[in-house]
Amino acid sequence: MHGRLMSGSVQLAVRDVELAVGVDSNRDGRVTWRELRAAAPAVRSYLGDHVTVEAAGARCPVQFGELQVNPRVDGNYAWIAVSVQCPTEPVQITIRYQVLNGIDPSH
Repeated sequence: MHGRLMSGSVQLAVRDVELAVGVDSNRDGRVTWRELRAAAPAVRSYLGDHVTVEAAGARCPVQFGELQVNPRVDGNYAWIAVSVQCPTEPVQITIRYQVLNGIDPSH
């Protein structure tokens, strides 16, 4: 965090992205990089609806960057850079993360 600016990332298992947004366009049970890349605007929109940041009672605009893939031991993850700019320098922030609420209770 630098003043009013914060940065970070969101990583979601590709299988979770499929549950949330439905990126497997040919419905073959496998999500390809091409399918994931084509769905990137929908993934950013979904995250924008399900991740919010507030400071001092004011909402801080959240921007989601380009979607990338992060291969991990337990599978591939969609990795998206996040930048947040608050109206004032935050002393305390509230992050509301509601990704997969009502879809996957184990998330």
